[in-house]
Amino acid sequence: MTSVHRPPCGPPLPGGVAIAFGSAADIESLRPLWLTLHRIHQRADPELAPHVSDETSWTRRRALYEHCLQSPDAFLLLVRREGDLIGYAMVAVEPDGDVLWSDTWQVGEKVAELETMYLVPEERGRGLGGLLLDTVEAELESRGIGDLAIGAVPGNTGALRFYERRGFRPTWTIVTRFAARD
Repeated sequence: MTSVHRPPCGPPLPGGVAIAFGSAADIESLRPLWLTLHRIHQRADPELAPHVSDETSWTRRRALYEHCLQSPDAFLLLVRREGDLIGYAMVAVEPDGDVLWSDTWQVGEKVAELETMYLVPEERGRGLGGLLLDTVEAELESRGIGDLAIGAVPGNTGALRFYERRGFRPTWTIVTRFAARD
């Protein structure tokens, strides 16, 4: 299977940067980026340890991505600078009845979830995160999907501030008590 590289809807991009749709065939290329994010999660909230190993994390994340892409509304965006993979966004879409929002809030027939959005650290602070999120939102709009949920590790304050600047608000907090922490 080859990658689908039709350009998504969205704003023009700065020199050398391209955002294209990916496919299940591209998932393995995401491994090093996901593992870097996995380590960021660990550092952001070390008191939430113990964490799973890198191998376990990637095996489970890969399975999630493969499952997401089975939905016709889900999509993967790959961000490249002069051919090098520097980031990605994985977006899942579920019918309203399959998610936890509609029992409390008014939502559309489908709700998207930004499963992962990641840019390598050296590319941050240049506006690419905003461009990637603009592209996600434009693609969802083109599909008639107006509702988007995003999860973030509580200690990842930079990501939380970024999303709040973009108009996202805390809506649902999940608290945990995992036996492995005791």
